[in-house]
Amino acid sequence: MKAAGLNTVYVLNRVDGVDVPLSTSEAQGYINDVKPKGIMIHWANYTETTVLNGTTPQSVIRGTGNVAEVKSAIADASAKWKKKSPLFLSIGILAFNMKPSDLAQVAASLGSDYRVVRADQFFDLARQANGLPTAP
Repeated sequence: MKAAGLNTVYVLNRVDGVDVPLSTSEAQGYINDVKPKGIMIHWANYTETTVLNGTTPQSVIRGTGNVAEVKSAIADASAKWKKKSPLFLSIGILAFNMKPSDLAQVAASLGSDYRVVRADQFFDLARQANGLPTAP
């Protein structure tokens, strides 16, 4: 990862097709050995950002396969947002079904309350919002 300049990790942790949370020791292994800014995990029907072991942001990816699903996922995840604090949404797209122009269409449809960012920027902002130190 270091040689490639990567500083985030995606973990698909499944047993028999069911997403399984990282155990405390598994999470600590990623934190100690990989030293990521954050961890994207799963391919789920929801998105949620939490802090692992008090040190590292983790975000469950809401998987989508087309423009309509992306827009619906954002709307659903934002429905109860009061806009008094940041809301972190990680929306995964199935690259076999979508083109960059599809993502540009989604981004253009979002209001000024939203920012589309890369994973490293996402985790920088999540760290800031949660009072965590800058990643190694």
